[in-house]
Amino acid sequence: MLKTLSFLLLFLVLPAQAADPLTEIRLQTLGPDTARFPGLLHYETDANGTLALRGRYRDLLDCTASQLGIRVVYTGKPFIRAQRDAVSGQIHGFFPANRTARRNSFAIPSEPLFEDRKVLLARPEFSKGTKDPRKLTNYIGVMRGAQYEQALAETLEHPLSVVDSYEQLLKMLETRRVGAIVVSEMFINSTLTYLDIKVDLRTKVLEQAPMYAYFSQAFVDQYPTFLDQFNNALDHCRTIPRPLQPPGQHF
Repeated sequence: MLKTLSFLLLFLVLPAQAADPLTEIRLQTLGPDTARFPGLLHYETDANGTLALRGRYRDLLDCTASQLGIRVVYTGKPFIRAQRDAVSGQIHGFFPANRTARRNSFAIPSEPLFEDRKVLLARPEFSKGTKDPRKLTNYIGVMRGAQYEQALAETLEHPLSVVDSYEQLLKMLETRRVGAIVVSEMFINSTLTYLDIKVDLRTKVLEQAPMYAYFSQAFVDQYPTFLDQFNNALDHCRTIPRPLQPPGQHF
């Protein structure tokens, strides 16, 4: 009896096994078909013929990771997959993302990577029209998977048209297949650097909406000091290079 009790006491006071040292983090972002945002988030073919992520988001995250002595392994998939993979433990986190209650239920956001705003970009006739769904210029376009932008668009009480990219949204706006689009100011500015849209557009700021990196709850639980360290390093890296600032406005 005493031997059994001693064994149980020894078992209870043994420290929990420490997590393996963290040497890399696996982050998922938009894939090559969607991440076409020059200077911010885009892919280029490297010397080995492999598509590699480039842009200011990667620069900032690489800088942050280097301050912690770790590296980032990037993968690109449709954004809805990134969130599922975070829940299932296939990745440690995903970016860039706005804060939402749904995401907060299974992952923890970092401090903001970049400040951003959601804007309504509209043709002149959009605000004058009715909400009749039979007229295409009464529609608001949003990008598939951009849950925050879609939720904002729904509050405007116009019919929605959901497509796969910002390029499509701008082309639909130009050809009157929608009357307005709800988008990220930062990412639409980037898209407008290579798309010449020949239409007079009106801009209305809807709200501030910074972009974050999210880390899965399981990962944060496994490495409880990581997020504070990451945020401190992030703050340091944001103050260093001027090129990390978002591009200027183009509309």
